Amino acid sequence: MVFSIRKPTHLIALLILMFVFAVFYILPFFILTGLIPGSEAQQRVTETYIVLNSAVTSTLLAGASIVWLTFVDNMRLKEILSYLKITGKNIDSAFIWGSAVFITIFFAQIVIALFLSLLGVHIENPVANEIAGALSIGSMVFIAVVQSTSEEIFFRGFLLEKIGGYSGYTLAIFATAFLFGLAHMGYGRIYPIIMPLIMGLLLGYVVVKTKNLFSSITAHITFNLVSFALYVISQSIQSVNL
Repeated sequence: MVFSIRKPTHLIALLILMFVFAVFYILPFFILTGLIPGSEAQQRVTETYIVLNSAVTSTLLAGASIVWLTFVDNMRLKEILSYLKITGKNIDSAFIWGSAVFITIFFAQIVIALFLSLLGVHIENPVANEIAGALSIGSMVFIAVVQSTSEEIFFRGFLLEKIGGYSGYTLAIFATAFLFGLAHMGYGRIYPIIMPLIMGLLLGYVVVKTKNLFSSITAHITFNLVSFALYVISQSIQSVNL
């Protein structure tokens, strides 16, 4: 179905999508440029606030995609799942590819971090460390699973297919990776934008390759879980040394 501004349901879907882009790009841009203090605002957050923030973010990302496909494209649930490539077909292959991409991302992060360190670029992410430090293991798992899944639904499911339908998947992979990187501007530093951008390229590629969103979901969730686990281990080692 063609989008029509005269249809109330289409207008609502557009407003929801615009709100998502405002939250993920306009507000983070102000934080990155220093117009809004990022790290200072994070100092007073609690675990409950972080988890609720993640739940709301996940609802917005997945919800905006589903609302658009339902009311603008007039799809039913089965068609939506098919469009987003959420399918059990070739799921074994999707998990294998997802695991391979996770390993690639993990080692790519190490190489990039070392390279940037040699160039004198600061790769610390105090906001992310501050957030992780406020979370229990259960909350870490919740965020890693729920938010990672919703991000894949929005970026590699909804946007990748929308852009790919107009311009081809090659441009769609780069465009969604760029948007995925910019969505991390809220951390207030360049490195947390570069790494998700590279990560987005690999996640976009594996979805196009496997035609299954579970491949990128597997890679994304595993990466975040391992990152949280390494943070917990590093904090435990530091506390022992102290």
